[in-house]
Amino acid sequence: MPQIPSIQHNNKTNSITVDVGHSDAILSFDLSNHHDAQQILCTSSYDHSIQLYDLHHKQNISQIRPNNNSGLDISHVKLYTPSLLQHGFIYAIIGNCIHIYDLRNISQELFILKCFDDQENELNSLDMVGENACTCDDDGNIYIFSNQLNGSELKIKKVLKNVHENICMNVKLRPNTSCEVISGGLDQKYIHQNWKSNNVLFKGDSTQWVPSFKTSQQVINPPYIHSLDINKRDSRSVIGLGNGSIVMFDLSAQHSKFVAFNNAHSYIVNNIQFMNDQLYSDHFMSASLDGIINIWKYESKGPLKPASKKISQSLLPIVWNVNTGNKIECAKYSNGYVYVSYENGTTIDKISMTH
Repeated sequence: MPQIPSIQHNNKTNSITVDVGHSDAILSFDLSNHHDAQQILCTSSYDHSIQLYDLHHKQNISQIRPNNNSGLDISHVKLYTPSLLQHGFIYAIIGNCIHIYDLRNISQELFILKCFDDQENELNSLDMVGENACTCDDDGNIYIFSNQLNGSELKIKKVLKNVHENICMNVKLRPNTSCEVISGGLDQKYIHQNWKSNNVLFKGDSTQWVPSFKTSQQVINPPYIHSLDINKRDSRSVIGLGNGSIVMFDLSAQHSKFVAFNNAHSYIVNNIQFMNDQLYSDHFMSASLDGIINIWKYESKGPLKPASKKISQSLLPIVWNVNTGNKIECAKYSNGYVYVSYENGTTIDKISMTH
């Protein structure tokens, strides 16, 4: 069994910079499975291109310039492989549409899914589990669509209208269930529901979980829900808030549904991810606009300890952290490395978690 690296503080010496070829700031990126012959880094940028980079061979593969007459940014990209025996796909959000490419032939879109007609409204998140996929928009709507890409048409299965009262920032399908979805937004609501029956299983407001500090930081950065993830191996879910707090949920619990960890960061927690590999099966990563990346160890079994508004600091142990010194735009963990893009940055940092 490999050993977890000892805690590192403020150390970025074990990092390399990956120049994927963008001429403007990177907006979003994703990584394919590290077991693939080519571990692909897929990025989108304000230069209106998608770049594909082979991390194993350290070289650019190709560039995609989507058919984008609107001039809107490619706000999100996601790589998806249905199974180990199948090839992969690229999903890209441009305004109100999702563009999908087959990695075997990226010269043209495989599908374009238009979710609505309003050009002022934009999609904000993407997730795929099995035959279903989901996205959400600025009006607080959630869209469930078919993820079966061997047909001739991609169809929306269901639209959940006005789930949130403000922008829905994140939506995730719960793994190992056929019809559960979790979302969070700028209305400060966290909502767990059955999308087929419209039955709300749990709904809460982040102001209930974190203390109300009458400080300029709290006023400027209220506890909006900026990031969200669900563990594929247990019943835990976690969110990152605008005031720097983190809240963990037990989706299966009848009581003690959540526990809050305040002051986890000093600024917006805009990236959060369960790590889900052999080494870090009970860990998650958080990254913030404060420039800090933390790896947290949590109890994956048993009930959560009841939350208390008297708690003023995090209770979870940090097993690794780094201060990048830059505002983090996007961060993802894969196979012992943390990949990071920065506000206004055109490159990706690949940071090793070993000494």
